[in-house]
Amino acid sequence: MSSWAKKLFSRVLKSKKPLVVDADALNILANKPMSYAHWILTPHPGEAARLLKTSIDDIQQDRMLAIHKLQKKMGGVC
Repeated sequence: MSSWAKKLFSRVLKSKKPLVVDADALNILANKPMSYAHWILTPHPGEAARLLKTSIDDIQQDRMLAIHKLQKKMGGVC
């Protein structure tokens, strides 16, 4: 991920507005986890695995459990 993406994500978070988080922003969160009440996280199984520090197979075995773990860890809606 680029430094531009990291700076943009940081700036957007400071706006305190509701967010839809996808793609590079999810990768940024995987490296620097945080919680925010007003976002919607939209990870595919690979991104969910990175966010939860687990394998894609673990995510695929129980997607609902993964969603609940992501919401508890990161806040918002998944």
